[in-house]
Amino acid sequence: CSDEGTATMRMPIYPLGAVHIPHAGENYTIINIEQKNVKMAMDLANGEWKNSLFCACLRARDTNRIASVGTIMQLLDTEDRSISGARTWPGNVLPTLNRVVANCRAVGVVDILSIEEHDYEESDYLIAWVKVRNAPGESTSCESDAPTTISDKMEG
Repeated sequence: CSDEGTATMRMPIYPLGAVHIPHAGENYTIINIEQKNVKMAMDLANGEWKNSLFCACLRARDTNRIASVGTIMQLLDTEDRSISGARTWPGNVLPTLNRVVANCRAVGVVDILSIEEHDYEESDYLIAWVKVRNAPGESTSCESDAPTTISDKMEG
């Protein structure tokens, strides 16, 4: 039996300029307008990532550094709210504004171990290796069939 509490996972990172630690099990709405975040939401919705999991974390606005701790979020559903056909006052057509509303649930906390290195384009979202933290008081023993760690609860 393995210790799920120390398991590492690969998942997309959703960096935010300000975050709070949400309560596990609560639902949140994220409005995505940056192309990389729209792409990530669509990849999650299309099953590109196991259990539609991603990590929301703080990104410093001045240095672009990523926090070492993040919140595991699970995508529940998306709604395309793109705007097309808008015009300026003289009548020029504006480019389509891609916008996706993502409904998510907080399901755990992770330590961010590393960000994958490759040539990221402006439209690419970050991918990281993370380690799932156990909630205080959670056991990692395998004596029961009941979920014993946060990662067990995410898969169930």
